[in-house]
Amino acid sequence: PQIIRNNAEKWGHQTAMCMKRYGIWQQFSWKQYYEQVKYFSLQDNQLSGSIPSELGNLKKMLDINLSANQISGSIPSELGNLENLGSLYLEYNRLSGSIPSQLGNLSKLGFLHLSNNRLSGNIPSQLGNLSLIELSLSVNQLSGEIPTTFMNFTNIFELNVSYNCLSATDPALIAWLNIHAAGWEINQDECSTPEIALNR
Repeated sequence: PQIIRNNAEKWGHQTAMCMKRYGIWQQFSWKQYYEQVKYFSLQDNQLSGSIPSELGNLKKMLDINLSANQISGSIPSELGNLENLGSLYLEYNRLSGSIPSQLGNLSKLGFLHLSNNRLSGNIPSQLGNLSLIELSLSVNQLSGEIPTTFMNFTNIFELNVSYNCLSATDPALIAWLNIHAAGWEINQDECSTPEIALNR
């Protein structure tokens, strides 16, 4: 993203690429290329380094898939600016730090996969604002209680928070989990409080 942005700033309206549509060749400038990016898929490429915050400037982005790499650092809060984002796949990396609460702004997000990283802290309650179909947070270092806002999920198909240090004490939330989870998996080896694993 940084290279594309630099080229957009440096060469603006100069031709970046040509595409043939309906038998007619069309030219796209670097500025158009930067502004029109919708899919960013680089999974399983042994990429390292951190996720650039500039990704949050690509307002038309629909899908980001950086899974199965060696990406480290934190998840940029700027990703919460991607109002059209439908899926975010960052699993199987080395990401650390907390889950940005700004991800709760992604009203069109249906798929959020952050499993198999080194994420820590509480799960942001703002995630309950989303209409998620799949949410995978397993195999991290998350702690605290599962947010009661998860009960707002009406279309959830897969929910996995296993292998963390999470708990649930709210009776209504426990009742909701009993209905919407295929099973509870408690593993006290992960932390001092029981862990909850949800798979549906």
